[in-house]
Amino acid sequence: MADRILVPFDGSPCANRGVERALELYPEATVVLLRVVEPVSEEGVARSDAPLDTNADATDGLLTRPEPDVTSERVEAVVEPGLPAPEIVEYAEEHDIDAIVVGTDDRSKLSRLLFGSVSESVAENASVPVRIVS
Repeated sequence: MADRILVPFDGSPCANRGVERALELYPEATVVLLRVVEPVSEEGVARSDAPLDTNADATDGLLTRPEPDVTSERVEAVVEPGLPAPEIVEYAEEHDIDAIVVGTDDRSKLSRLLFGSVSESVAENASVPVRIVS
């Protein structure tokens, strides 16, 4: 029986589908939404001329918008810094996660080959079962 299900969440429609499917597939489990925030370096900000405060807390306001399209007491939200695919796999290993449900878009195989896919990387590297839903 699965007690804790991890769903990577970025606010996109496919991430919302992942949350909905996780709640359907695992009706007794806690669903952990993981938002991974890629780090911003001062050098990267300087090169882009972006008006960003690199001293700000990376988690400020990230889970207040956007929120999943579902409301459930079984849903927890977590924000972690890092690169999405490796952080998702690491979080699952370190936090007693039983399965991962990843919502994905319907990009073509060529697009996934050229640009990579977080969901495919997670499926290849995770030590727990991974369901990819679209």
